[in-house]
Amino acid sequence: MLLYQDKIISLLTAYLLQEGASHKTIKNYRSDVEDFLHWFQAFTATTDSHPANLKEFFNFITQPLIDQYKKHLVTQQKSESTISRRMSSLRALLRSAEESGLKDASQINNTDTMTTINKQEWKELEHFRLALKSQGVPEDVIQKKSAFIEDFLHWFHDRQSN
Repeated sequence: MLLYQDKIISLLTAYLLQEGASHKTIKNYRSDVEDFLHWFQAFTATTDSHPANLKEFFNFITQPLIDQYKKHLVTQQKSESTISRRMSSLRALLRSAEESGLKDASQINNTDTMTTINKQEWKELEHFRLALKSQGVPEDVIQKKSAFIEDFLHWFHDRQSN
């Protein structure tokens, strides 16, 4: 476990609460980030570089590193919806670091997987999830549909910023 893993998870949780994310989203994103941290620790064990503190950790997270993690998920035969959610979780983590002054916004804005969903969109997506749940839609289907909507919203925001 990374020495500062608890701080990373706390930072993410506080950000998601501030953004109005549901308990389930927070639970899933925390799990996703914990998976990333486990992979990150194994990945950096094979290199001579090891971040000494939280700010250095966030500076390690670049597009090439995220691409490596995504390749890892593919080789682990994770579903597209799982990979999409994990990328959304990383976006939220990096936004939390930006808001806390631990990562420069220009580093995030220059990284193509870093666009984020705004607070109102999170709330609407959560209402959609709850509506599907109340209709008896299975959880795995709700997760897939939500992941596709998140992907669309990220694409839409990317398109507007270009």
